[in-house]
Amino acid sequence: MNTAFHKLIESPMKVIAAAIIASIVLGFIDYITTPQVTFSVFYFVFVAFTTWYTGRAGGFTVSACASIIWIIVDIKSGERYSSIIVPAWNTFARFATFAFVVLLLVRLRELASTLERRVDERTAALSAEVAERKLAEERLRGTQEFLARLLEHSPAPIFVASVDHRVKLINTAYERAFHLERETIIGKLVREVFPEETASAFEAQNKEVLRTLRAGTFETTIQFPDGPRFFRAVKFPLFRADGELDGIGGFSFDITNERKIADALEANERNLQAVFDNAHDAFVLFDDAGTILKFNGAALKLLGNSREDLANRSLFTLPQVPPPQGWSAIMKGGTYSGELTLRRGDGSFVETECRIAANILPGVHLAAFDNIAERKAAERALQLSEKRSRTLIENNTDFVCLATREGQIKYVSPSVTRSFGYTPQELADRFVFDYIHPDDLPLLQNMLAGILAQSGATLRCQFRVRHTNGSYLWLDVSAMNMTEDPDLRSIIFNARDITERKRDLEELQRAHEHLLTVSTRLESIREEEKSRIAIEIHDEFGQVLTALKMDLAYIVRTLARTGDAQHEHTIVKLNSMSKIIDSTVDRVRQIATNLRPETLDDMGLVGATADYAKEFELRTGIICTTSLPSDPVIVAPDRATALFRVVQEALTNAARHAHATTVAIELKHESGSFSLEIRDDGTGITEDQAAGVKSIGIVGMKERAMLFGGSFAIKGRPGKGTTVRVTIPDIIEIGQK
Repeated sequence: MNTAFHKLIESPMKVIAAAIIASIVLGFIDYITTPQVTFSVFYFVFVAFTTWYTGRAGGFTVSACASIIWIIVDIKSGERYSSIIVPAWNTFARFATFAFVVLLLVRLRELASTLERRVDERTAALSAEVAERKLAEERLRGTQEFLARLLEHSPAPIFVASVDHRVKLINTAYERAFHLERETIIGKLVREVFPEETASAFEAQNKEVLRTLRAGTFETTIQFPDGPRFFRAVKFPLFRADGELDGIGGFSFDITNERKIADALEANERNLQAVFDNAHDAFVLFDDAGTILKFNGAALKLLGNSREDLANRSLFTLPQVPPPQGWSAIMKGGTYSGELTLRRGDGSFVETECRIAANILPGVHLAAFDNIAERKAAERALQLSEKRSRTLIENNTDFVCLATREGQIKYVSPSVTRSFGYTPQELADRFVFDYIHPDDLPLLQNMLAGILAQSGATLRCQFRVRHTNGSYLWLDVSAMNMTEDPDLRSIIFNARDITERKRDLEELQRAHEHLLTVSTRLESIREEEKSRIAIEIHDEFGQVLTALKMDLAYIVRTLARTGDAQHEHTIVKLNSMSKIIDSTVDRVRQIATNLRPETLDDMGLVGATADYAKEFELRTGIICTTSLPSDPVIVAPDRATALFRVVQEALTNAARHAHATTVAIELKHESGSFSLEIRDDGTGITEDQAAGVKSIGIVGMKERAMLFGGSFAIKGRPGKGTTVRVTIPDIIEIGQK
């Protein structure tokens, strides 16, 4: 119905006709009823039509009910028309208005339909576009996620920078390769991230890419704490969708190992070339036709050709006589070794040892030549040297013996005959031990055991060997273990007859012992004489000086009792003489003490040393400390005197020559010996001063120690002082006095 009505109102004439018919009908109704009823009917029709046309069913029902109520009210209170013309005109006017409204509604409906259709079409288009955009976004998101995963899991460092050299993006591999964290460098300038040198290199590379707008490959060296690393980067420009330049992207590759390998290969090639060029042997590379391709300096020197002449020659023409098997057979066989005589550039010939390695490269062969003339000359020189050595050994007064580990004689030089009367043939295969003095046999056995413990070890000793006449001669023997040497496998004995020297040494030792006895006796006599003189000086001079002082005192008292003023000057002189006598008494006492200290006899060595140290400190102002045995000791008088004299001499030297400020004396008992050590902090004695024969005091201290079989040592350090050490054995007995 709605469709039929739509068709009806699509034509304006039909609408007007319908309006006229409706006006007549309503005019008739208005005529027979009242105007209110007619208006109500019109209102009802209008509202009903508009509500129905617009599709609002609820509005239609309300409007219908309102119109019915209005009609009923109008019927009850309405007026009637006397003529039909008036209501007909009113109705026509109403329906004309109604027709206009209907036409307006029709147009609005058409516009609404068109708008609705267009909205539906646009909505559908927008829905399709939204769906397509969502699909594109999902694809883009998937692509971005894929690219992100690809970026993060790429083993190559990847980076993106802006045109002003700011870091926009890096991946994990870049962080690991350059020891960086992306949070700390994103957005920063390259110069803020890398050192000056590295940043300048990166910026120069980026500028080159931005200038050319083309991809480029660059290599950069970057210093790390563990050393330099080398990187190769491929950089390219990045553009936005509108074609504008957006930045620079790139991939980096750590080529440190590759560079090291390349450097190693290059160095290896240089080394091989250096070995080839500087080898002692003459090397020549040649092809299948014998054409010389390459040669080294040794080849030029050996053959005596110029470089141009040798390069134009064939190797096959160099030998005076070709190899017996021929060149073709050599190159097929792979190797050759033999002697060849080569023709030199000056026409002379040189003998060489030739070694050929065929096909070291396809069609390339290597020949090496060694000048055996020099080697033969060396062999002749060696033979001559061996002959000279043999002559020296065989004609030397000393003799050489080679023996096995067990002592069996393998070789002995002919000079043994002059010393012991045996011929080398008589001693061959005999044992060394058969000729050694029985008392010296353990010494030789210990000697051999010592050197056999280590290859190349050497020892030296002296023992007696039996002569053919039955007597024994002394030998000074040096032995070396050469049993591990594949050419010798022997113990080498170098022996010298020292029998005469031994006799001389024994005579010298006896003379020395005699001299030592005499010296000991002289020292004892000297000390006894010093003691006697000291007593006489102390007793005789002391008594005389004491008597003189007493006489002077008597004279002074006598003159003083006279009260004569003329004697006052004499009394002053006499008192002065008394003081001089007192000083002389002290000096006599000091001289007697120096000759033989009374404390040494009264208090022993320990007490005398302590007392002398105190007296030395008071007299010189040099601080003197002592470290002496706390237990009572008894020392033989002569040895106590010797040690005390050493103390006196050492302290005198410290005060007179060393300019010391402190001296320390240490006396102790060690393993049956008395050890004395005096240290000062003076200038320090030099080695030349210590060894000088003019140092009488040092010589005296040394002789005193040697008289009793002891030892003496003196050592100085420049600016740090001197130390004197004396040890005399068997000089004390620890016990109670």
